Amino acid sequence: DAVYDKLRSQGLTRQAALCMDVCRKAWKIARRRKPDDVPSLNPFEAMDIDRTRAETVPASHDQLVSFCEMAVEMGWPQMAFAARACWDLLQRPIDVFDRRTWADWRPSNRPGETLVTHNKNRRGETRDEWTPLEGVDPQTGETVVFYPELERFASLLEVQGTLMLMRPRKRGRQTDIKVWDPFPKRFREQLTARIAKAAGLPAGIGMRNFRHGGLTELGDAGLPDTWAQALSRHKQRTTLDTYIHRTTAQKQAGTLMRIEHRRSKS
Repeated sequence: DAVYDKLRSQGLTRQAALCMDVCRKAWKIARRRKPDDVPSLNPFEAMDIDRTRAETVPASHDQLVSFCEMAVEMGWPQMAFAARACWDLLQRPIDVFDRRTWADWRPSNRPGETLVTHNKNRRGETRDEWTPLEGVDPQTGETVVFYPELERFASLLEVQGTLMLMRPRKRGRQTDIKVWDPFPKRFREQLTARIAKAAGLPAGIGMRNFRHGGLTELGDAGLPDTWAQALSRHKQRTTLDTYIHRTTAQKQAGTLMRIEHRRSKS
C-alpha cells in the first residue's frame, strides 16, 4: 500500500496499477515455486486499485507552432520534426524517435511518400503503410505538398545514421568531436518539457498531446469516420472516440449544418 500510494502521489496512476499487477503475479509464481517459504495469502490480491485512465488533453495548433519554433531556436530541429510527425503523420512518439529511418523518407522508388510505422505495444503488432506527402490539385493540376512545415524541419536534420532523429553528444573529454546517438526516452521527455516551458506552454504538454491534437484535427475538419480511420490506421472505428476529442469547432460546425438543414426545409 505504501509503494502504491507513493507512486500515485507522483501522478503515476497507471504505472502504480501495473506495478501492483506485476507484484501480484510474482507472488503467485513464488508461492508455486517455493510453497514452504512464501505465504499463501497474497497481499496484492485485495488492493483497492484505481484503474481509471485520465484523458489526454490534445494540444492546439498554436501550441504546436510555438513548440516547434522554440525547438528550432534552441538548436533542436529534431524535436520540431518529431512534434510535427506526431501531429501530421499521427505517429506515436516511440515510432517517430525509435523507428523512423531515412529509408522511410521519400525513397527513390517512392519519392512522394513516407513510410509510417505504427507499433502496438500491447500485442506486439507493427503496421507499416506508405503515406503520400504530396498530391495533384484536381482544380489547378499543380503538385501540392501536404505538410510543408514537416518538410521544412526534415530539411534541417543532419544525416548521421540510420534513424532520422539523432542527437549530438560529447563523450569523455571530447571538445569538438561529437558522437550521434538515438534519443533515449527519458532524455527526450525532459527535453520536450524544457522546450515547452521555454515556449510558455502549459505544464505536461508533450508529444502524445501533439498526436492527440492531430487526431482531433480530423474531427474538426469534419472527416467521415472511414477517412479518419484510414489516416489514423486504427483497426476499430470505435477507437476514434478515444483520440478524436470533442471540440467547440466541431459543435459549431454541427450546429451550422443543423441550421442549414432547417433552412432547406422551410
